[in-house]
Amino acid sequence: MRNELLAGAALVALAMVIPTAAIAQSAGQAQDIEGAASQSDNQGIAEIIVTAQKREQVISEVPMAITAIGGEAFEDQGLDSIDDLVDIIPSLTFGSSSTARGEGLVIRGFGTTSFSDASEGAVGIVIDGVVLGRQAAGLLDLVDIERIEVLRGPQGTLFGKNASAGVVSVITKRPTDTFEADFRALYGSDNEVRLGGSVSGPIGESGLAARITGFVNQRDGILNQLNPSFPIDEVNDEDEWGVRGKLSFDAGEAVNILLTGEYQKQDTLCCNWTTRQFATAGPFAALQRATAGAFVTPGEGNRDVALTIRSNFQESETIAATLDIDVVLGDHTLRSISGYRTFDISEGNKTDQLPISFFDLAATDSEIEQFSQEIQLISPDGPFEYVLGLYLFNLKVDSVQRQEASFVRPAPGLNIPAPLAPFFLPPAALPLFPPETLVNIQNQSQETWNYAAFGQATLEVTDALSVTAGARIIHETLDVAFDRSGGLPLGAFGQFIAGIEDDVSDTALTGMASVRYEFTADVSAYATYSRGYKGRAYDLNAGSPIVFDANGSAIYEPLENETVNHFEVGLRGRLLDGRLQAALTGFHTTVDDFQAASQRTDGIPGFVLSNVGKFRTKGAELEVTIRPDRVFETGFNLSYVDARYVDFPNAECGPATLAGRPASCGIGGTQDLSGARAANSPELSGFVYSTVFVPLSNSGWEASLRGEVSFQSDTLYSLTQDPNTIQDGYALVNGRLQLTAPGKRYSVAVFGRNLFDVDYAESIFSTPVLGGYSQFIANDRRLGVEVRASF
Repeated sequence: MRNELLAGAALVALAMVIPTAAIAQSAGQAQDIEGAASQSDNQGIAEIIVTAQKREQVISEVPMAITAIGGEAFEDQGLDSIDDLVDIIPSLTFGSSSTARGEGLVIRGFGTTSFSDASEGAVGIVIDGVVLGRQAAGLLDLVDIERIEVLRGPQGTLFGKNASAGVVSVITKRPTDTFEADFRALYGSDNEVRLGGSVSGPIGESGLAARITGFVNQRDGILNQLNPSFPIDEVNDEDEWGVRGKLSFDAGEAVNILLTGEYQKQDTLCCNWTTRQFATAGPFAALQRATAGAFVTPGEGNRDVALTIRSNFQESETIAATLDIDVVLGDHTLRSISGYRTFDISEGNKTDQLPISFFDLAATDSEIEQFSQEIQLISPDGPFEYVLGLYLFNLKVDSVQRQEASFVRPAPGLNIPAPLAPFFLPPAALPLFPPETLVNIQNQSQETWNYAAFGQATLEVTDALSVTAGARIIHETLDVAFDRSGGLPLGAFGQFIAGIEDDVSDTALTGMASVRYEFTADVSAYATYSRGYKGRAYDLNAGSPIVFDANGSAIYEPLENETVNHFEVGLRGRLLDGRLQAALTGFHTTVDDFQAASQRTDGIPGFVLSNVGKFRTKGAELEVTIRPDRVFETGFNLSYVDARYVDFPNAECGPATLAGRPASCGIGGTQDLSGARAANSPELSGFVYSTVFVPLSNSGWEASLRGEVSFQSDTLYSLTQDPNTIQDGYALVNGRLQLTAPGKRYSVAVFGRNLFDVDYAESIFSTPVLGGYSQFIANDRRLGVEVRASF
């Protein structure tokens, strides 16, 4: 681990030294350009305006840990979607999975990623003011972005909807009152093609303005498919497109109406994992080596798979409409945000990832529909300012889960456990691949209603001291129904369950209180307490165990809701006439009844969702940006996070083949993980960048060279503390060289991401059914060229 961090530190130093040397060569040239010296004196760092507190504010005035990135910077760094933010945002991580339904964001080690339709993530995703009911609906490509705001810590007061760990808020560009257009074309490694553009402007003199945006993204697969019986030789590709239209209408000086419609479509052979380590023991070790071993060599850098025709796949369709109405009422603003979204996803994977027919398919067809209505009353800026609001949210999810498995003939001498015997036939019986399969079906649905009233106010006690307080009262109901049928003999998969229906309701109060003090106009400090909440949940995973009472009736209990107590202090500074900007944050968060998902490790594919008695995360974050003149900018962020399960006496056990398992981990046993390290939370992480802007003579053209290094310490991916799921620390280096025309009308750039081709896993887990270990391996080196034009 130490060597990886030293290598990362060396790369950081290199990224800082090279641009600094370039300044010495370019500074004199910059002074020769008319007006360059005076422009440099006044350049500074542009402060981003954010809406984290439902009103426009300079980011340094917001008493919380917040990072904002503009749309142009988002594209310049080669970022495409929300999950790409993990490389540049302190304390933000992402949990990869075989489907977007099981993926999710984690902030400061706090977050829930689960396949269950009746549970939610702890990090809220908000697009143009509309909270998404499921994170999966937001993990698509982002285009034509105005800015992205990442709010760390509970945001239940103003955002509600279970934002108990934080919020990622995406704001897309609005129509403009003058004509503008921009286009982007990118070609990169693996035949990656990204095309996108937007056109915006007024429609006559009617007060109408429109903006239309479209994109197409395609890329070959990044994994090699080696089984010759499967007609495709690459998987984990990319193929998606989308269009967004916006229509703005000024009905006089007091009313603005903004209507947004969006459509996105995705169709990929995704998301395959690769084998990191074959099973060394267990009933299927020989089968795995004899079949997959003929094609694949396991390892940390393995990018090879051997599949049958039932490859992993993921298809999704998004339809969204938002109506945003602003009405000026004297000095106040009344805002209405109505949102309707559907997200349909069909996905599947070959659970065993073998080149033969065995555990062939685990698939889900899911339809997600949501409607939300929010009303806000926003006071004018002043010594006493406030926002009041009402909120209504309805979410419906209907899904069908399907598992298929085929009979196989065991290898000679293979010891088959009794529960798995129905999968196997005597060696002299039928051929190896008989047509008969076993199928299980789980139909499930859930509906959520969420009602809330909220308010937050800030009072300037003195010119230097201000106090903010807010509260939100929430009432939420959750109804679920499901049934299981089929013939698979694997534990819960083989349970026939007819017509379970259940419901639960909950009322909660969240809130916050903050004190902010300005030492000078440019230096301030704050202290904040906030209480967060995430609603109750049901474990609807297909492999989740069901308890039966003495009469044989199924007992299905919901999980308890999460309650969060969060303390945060921060120091913000903007010095040297705006050339230096820094933010230092310390935090301590405890979560009662944290909803955690863990992989089943008893040989049965699936996950278990359960309450952790108490979870705690604490740490510090430092963000610094420096721009001494117009030819150089540099910055970094560093994050230290200590996230642990404080009270977790009945946790899942690791795999049966894992050495050192506690004695309590017998059949149906548990282990005590109180005090154990949280999954998917590196202790140290950081990001460093430097950019040199070099004017090219008097032509008005400019060259820029940017270097980036992101790094993190080792990461444990298993809640069960399995040491085989630790990803060692690593550092990634990115670079971009760009030529920009006067007025930024045209630009051409060459770029590289992960320039040193570092192999690392975004998730490591015990291989379902077979044993051993698998991984979701990250992209390898990515090189490309990009052209942009603006009018």
